[in-house]
Amino acid sequence: MKSAGKIIIVDDEPTVADALSGLLRARGHATETFLRPRKFVERLPLSDDTCVVLDLNMPDMDGMEVLGHLRRANSRCRVIVLTGYGDIPKAVAAIKGGATDFLEKPVDDQVLFKAIEDAAPTGVDFPALDARREELRKRFDRLTPREIEVMDLLVRGYTNAGVGEHLGISAKTVEHYRARIGEKLDAGGLADIVRAAIALGRLYP
Repeated sequence: MKSAGKIIIVDDEPTVADALSGLLRARGHATETFLRPRKFVERLPLSDDTCVVLDLNMPDMDGMEVLGHLRRANSRCRVIVLTGYGDIPKAVAAIKGGATDFLEKPVDDQVLFKAIEDAAPTGVDFPALDARREELRKRFDRLTPREIEVMDLLVRGYTNAGVGEHLGISAKTVEHYRARIGEKLDAGGLADIVRAAIALGRLYP
């Protein structure tokens, strides 16, 4: 298991913050929790090996504002945002704003563990990065025109229902297209599709 350094949880719901902290400590991670995002922001800057699990919807200061503070502090910490159902536009905006990943609440334990481990810092291998981009371009070329339409709307923050209404198809059909897009791009979820769109120059952070 790759080390993620300290994991900081920023969530205004004490029960959620405590539960996440307990899960991660049991996994062997050092954790710290902030129930008030402003207190967390006062803590900046953070060490590069820090991973932040950040709730998007908080009354004191929302997650997007926190991401803005992290950018202005030139922080290299990784941020995994937590979002409720129906907040896909915010989640997409968070990825564009520098978040590593987003997960929907309630968070599955194993999904959270994997997201944190995947976010662990690694050295940048530029030749390998160029090869991955070339492979991504080849994968994108396999998409049909309709799949590209669906992808572009999804990464702009449209829900399945919103994409369906825009294109005159059912939400179930959109879900089918979304699965095909993920398969062709080797994307594990919407966050991966958003990152692929940014890498392909179809979406600008």
